[in-house]
Amino acid sequence: MTFKRAREAAVSTLAVVLIVLVVIAVVAIILVAPLKSVNVDEEVEVPYQEGLSSLQLSLKCDLGQVSVGFVNDTSPLVSMTVKGVARQSLVTSGDPVRIVWDASAAGPALSLAAEVRMDTFSTSFGLQEIEIDMLISDSLVSDITVEHSVGAVRLYAGEGVSLSNLRLVQKTGEVAASIGPGTTLSGDVSLESTTGAARLDWEDVDVEGDVAVDLHTTTGSVSLRMVQGHSAPGNVTLQASATTGGIQMEMDIEDGVSSRVSSSASIGNVEVLNRQGFDGDDTLLSSSNYPAGMSVDVFLSTSTGGITLDLSYT
Repeated sequence: MTFKRAREAAVSTLAVVLIVLVVIAVVAIILVAPLKSVNVDEEVEVPYQEGLSSLQLSLKCDLGQVSVGFVNDTSPLVSMTVKGVARQSLVTSGDPVRIVWDASAAGPALSLAAEVRMDTFSTSFGLQEIEIDMLISDSLVSDITVEHSVGAVRLYAGEGVSLSNLRLVQKTGEVAASIGPGTTLSGDVSLESTTGAARLDWEDVDVEGDVAVDLHTTTGSVSLRMVQGHSAPGNVTLQASATTGGIQMEMDIEDGVSSRVSSSASIGNVEVLNRQGFDGDDTLLSSSNYPAGMSVDVFLSTSTGGITLDLSYT
């Protein structure tokens, strides 16, 4: 009986210990889990300064939907809003979003280093609904670099915008740029996503000098749409590559613009849906006027995935 009672006591003690441990674990999870919602509404800007004509921008973000656009206004020269809902643990206090905004001017050049950082708990659980919107005056010739971790980066440029360089880097999520009619491009363009899609929409861009356009994904698709109806005093070398993922390209060019498209797919096919005005085999196609006028040399490659082409020269 003594042995039986001792065993029953030991079992009871073990059960109590297990219950205590479970309670502690549950309480700990409740305390550190992002259960508290915090509204975020922040705005920063660079006010108008006479004599400034160019911008070198570096923007780094942890999470959220990042949008970069342009306005026909000079007051302010650059602005950024950060809005949405962030989630924190019950034991976390303070602002869940930390903004760095460091602007300086030297002669006609404006330099801006901006960061949007989330607190550790919020970043770990990835439960943010944050929108980061940056607007830039089209009076500035802009050199733009955006580095983002999780979410999406999208840039929109149109009439009156001048870009000297553009680099968008996304670790997880989509990276996209729309460069529309009336945009002047005098430098290189690079879109890169480690896990996610890369997309470029190009239409009637005024190219000054020879420029390089590069799109790359490690795991994800690449989508290209290039419409160029007029010649410009510059040529374009466009490279698009995907390690694991397909590439889709739509091109529509007119007289005064010529193109050659080289495609390579290690595991996958090259499919040509349309080749109006283009000659050659599927892996090497040239417009019938190549290399006349403004030339666009395209190199597409994918390790695992197919390439789809829709090409037209009229």
